[in-house]
Amino acid sequence: MRNIIVYAFFFVLFGCSTETVTDTDSITYPDTKTVPFIETLHGTEISDPYRWLEDFTSDEANAWVRKTK
Repeated sequence: MRNIIVYAFFFVLFGCSTETVTDTDSITYPDTKTVPFIETLHGTEISDPYRWLEDFTSDEANAWVRKTK
């Protein structure tokens, strides 16, 4: 049982890396329009000007996604 704990510890220790690899340098985000949208949830008003991007079936959102590639 002790060996399992030691191996698990080293697995977690070596699995954690201080380096972060990101691919965000290759993505250029296009200008994104904002649409005024306020939703009230449990008495709190929440502004979400990018809600239109959540409709992944819309032609407009798909055109925006194609511009990011």
